[in-house]
Amino acid sequence: MSRDLRATLREYRLTSLVILLLLVLSVYAFFLILVGEFWTPFFGAQSSSIIFFSLVFIGVAILLAGRGVPDLETFSIALATTVSAIWLYELIYHYSFPVYFNYFRFPFFDFNDAHTLLLEGATSLLVLAGYKYARLRGNNVFWLLVLAFFATYTAWLLIGFPQFDGTFTLPRYLQVGNPFFAGYILNRVSKLLLCLSWVALYLR
Repeated sequence: MSRDLRATLREYRLTSLVILLLLVLSVYAFFLILVGEFWTPFFGAQSSSIIFFSLVFIGVAILLAGRGVPDLETFSIALATTVSAIWLYELIYHYSFPVYFNYFRFPFFDFNDAHTLLLEGATSLLVLAGYKYARLRGNNVFWLLVLAFFATYTAWLLIGFPQFDGTFTLPRYLQVGNPFFAGYILNRVSKLLLCLSWVALYLR
């Protein structure tokens, strides 16, 4: 191990420890995928989600550390950005189901479900914790990834928003040979693109 790397690890002890734990967890999740287990038991989450959201923390932490942002601040912003990405995706996914959204009718959101909108919406704004390092203007990578996310997520909706239980949630406007396999792929690709876009927020 080089002297510079050892110095960096000492300077970023907290962030480095979390990155190491997330790498181990991601390897475990990847192993589960290889053996056909698509859910990580003790998290109750998709194994691919464990990998993708770990990528957010690791990517943001590396970018911030590369700018010399202090360890605790790097850890805090990376964590807040990761939580933001998780709950933004959950918010979009949740309100993709018609039962939670009264299209073009007042009240537009299901009143009994307003706590979900407020809680997940507010939590998704945690990315603002890193506002002084985030870059939107002129960040073509971020906008390209966001557009790609909406394109793939919209495609998932247009093929009927197929779910793991073998049901279609929306009308099927696009016909594909195997909509459930396509939905499986689009679910993961869209989530990965959203996670990458949140990392891209911190590109110089």
